[in-house]
Amino acid sequence: MKKCVALGLCAGLAATAGVALGQELLTGVPFGGEVRVVPVSGPGGYSGRAVQPVYDNYTGVFGNGGVYFLGNNNMIAEDISFVGSPWNAITGRIITEMTFTVVVLGAVPAGPEDIIINFWDEDDVVYTGTGGTGTNMINAASVPIASYRIDSTGLTNGFVWALTTAISVAVPDDDNGVFMQAAWVQDGAVPAVGWHDMTGILYEPCPSGNLRGLAFSTYSMAGPGGNPATVGSTALSYGRDMLTATMCPNAGLLIGNIGPVTAGDNEHRQIVANVPATGGTPKQLGYVCRLQGDVPPPPPPPHTDLGCIADGTTVVNNPGGNSVDWYRICLNAAVADLDLKILNIDSEGSAAGVAMALFRDDGALATIDSADDDDGSGTNAQLTYGVGRLAAVGDGRQYDGRDGQLAAGTYYLAVAPDGSTFGGGFTANSSGTNSAFTLNIFTNVNSSPPPAHVTPL
Repeated sequence: MKKCVALGLCAGLAATAGVALGQELLTGVPFGGEVRVVPVSGPGGYSGRAVQPVYDNYTGVFGNGGVYFLGNNNMIAEDISFVGSPWNAITGRIITEMTFTVVVLGAVPAGPEDIIINFWDEDDVVYTGTGGTGTNMINAASVPIASYRIDSTGLTNGFVWALTTAISVAVPDDDNGVFMQAAWVQDGAVPAVGWHDMTGILYEPCPSGNLRGLAFSTYSMAGPGGNPATVGSTALSYGRDMLTATMCPNAGLLIGNIGPVTAGDNEHRQIVANVPATGGTPKQLGYVCRLQGDVPPPPPPPHTDLGCIADGTTVVNNPGGNSVDWYRICLNAAVADLDLKILNIDSEGSAAGVAMALFRDDGALATIDSADDDDGSGTNAQLTYGVGRLAAVGDGRQYDGRDGQLAAGTYYLAVAPDGSTFGGGFTANSSGTNSAFTLNIFTNVNSSPPPAHVTPL
């Protein structure tokens, strides 16, 4: 099935009416959009800087499988690893922007509640309990690396909302990730003990009425043991403060335990057995969020140099056998709408499905949409830049330039098996080994006029 064209369309297909709020996982809550916010409190952030995703389980999730409302709780904790990220095993990392997601069900009160986002050192959080089973996951003697308070004013009822803000969070050099805690709290409330203990200040009483929740999803659609993030990675586990009747004595605490696969009152979660709650294939879930930061330019990977691409179609046949195949291409002129220029890249005619991504020569993705694995016919990949609406192949999407415009210069194309993911810093997380594939690269950047257009669908 092809990806949804509009962000959030898949998530909003099912109506929320008639969904039992007592369920822990609800589908059909539509995406309200992404809102840029300024924290009420927290370390000053950077703004207007060129940054790249260093952890991403947000981009594309609404069109690639949807998002689930994680109910019966107002607080979660997620482990975020930079393995599979351009920040893997480097020092001097500062998170400069975060995007996180929340769910609003039920009427918004006159004085909107707050959202707390805390970042914790890896050594300060243990899902099985810092003092063993039955103790808090977050070390009571620790303090967050950084803490942010967000006012929820303007987040209307009945939607999943994404909030983006500039921040400044220094990742400890001796760690390769952070823990991220998200909690709905009463307006202006401050915990009596510490940010590891939210007793008495959560937005909802216990048991939960499922009025507020957090958004979880899987991007890669991998089965049990898979990684939902496209940049970076996360383990199977996550912490969830269960506001169920039997757990009310622990409301406001993330209680650690061994975390079996299914247990209605277990605060240490792993794989959700049925997604959605009414039945489905087991999947690993991850909190829907994205962290961005400055990425030092890495050297380009070993590659095949295709030189400056001539007008018309350049065909490349690869016999397969590598986990990732890299190609260097040169564009003599910009792929710009006003100049009626086009660059289309696809894998039509390949023996098996592939994923592909186009990178700038500094290691960043060429545009935010420069990765794909199934926009062509069947399981073929397609990237399309510049002007024009060219006919689709089979059940694929039209070549409509939706992936953006490109400056003249040098680019690197990565090709890997279906299900592979990509990120800044020339990061390619391959799902296996390439079978034989074909690349078709069409452009008119040199001097040729654009081909005849078709009617947009």
